[in-house]
Amino acid sequence: MKELKILSSDLKVREIRKLELISEGLPEHSLDLKEISGSSPPEIFVGRSGYPKVYVGPLIPPFHGDSRHLAMPETWFGKGLDEIIGMRIQLVRGKVKVDVERAQSRLVEEMREAMLSENSVQTEAKLKNKPRGYLFSEDSQPFGPSAFLEELRMEPGRADPRIERLYYDRDASASEAIEELYSSGLPVSRIQQSLSAGLLGRRRKFVPTRWAITAVDDQVSRHLIDRIRDLQEIGEYRLYLGEYLNNRWAIIMMPGPWSYESIEAWFPGIITDSLAIAGDFEPFRGRHEYASMGGCYYAGRL
Repeated sequence: MKELKILSSDLKVREIRKLELISEGLPEHSLDLKEISGSSPPEIFVGRSGYPKVYVGPLIPPFHGDSRHLAMPETWFGKGLDEIIGMRIQLVRGKVKVDVERAQSRLVEEMREAMLSENSVQTEAKLKNKPRGYLFSEDSQPFGPSAFLEELRMEPGRADPRIERLYYDRDASASEAIEELYSSGLPVSRIQQSLSAGLLGRRRKFVPTRWAITAVDDQVSRHLIDRIRDLQEIGEYRLYLGEYLNNRWAIIMMPGPWSYESIEAWFPGIITDSLAIAGDFEPFRGRHEYASMGGCYYAGRL
């Protein structure tokens, strides 16, 4: 796996593992234990390596109580990078290998029922080995050490009625379910998790977390574009600027028919030794091919 690199506040490129070592207040795991008990947000992680046979499992913090914020990036804005990493590496990942086309077992049903829950889910896991490693990747949110699952018990509470209704609606397509959940006010992160867990659509199966994130970003943004594409054009140029965690955004709005272009640049040393730039575009009627710059195109469009 590639080392994740970031631009620090002093404009120096650092590997995330080095940042971890100098961060203060990060929780320590009892890595000698083969059992863990805590409240899952709820959240699962579905890998993509070896698809359709992938590793699937819950993320469990070693404490009980409300942990929903650990799986909701919408609530993280304003927090420092150390604080975000500190929250996420509390999550221990239990995992089991499944074929997404034929995933049927008690463990699978436990996880899917838990993902319907409105609140955090009491979880107990017995592991085959001691948890090891951390995940720091540009492709997903960080989380703590992982181990193979031997036993899993999850106690889901009251189901979120918005997700539950679509879980039992086998006639609604995944795209229809995504749009309905977004219109109901469900956070985008919960919609992504629901799709990844195989709760939505006519053909239910686990979807790798990375793919589910991009699929929901794409579907929700297309849903919104359909609502604004034919609105009256603005009569002026507008510039919006933002900065957070050493990332800088410039959003330029110009008069004319709707279109969208995304350009992203990385500081030298992040992607390559020199400045790296990527971009893509879509006209008034949209695009049909996957964007060359990857999932960030759809996240930015949303």
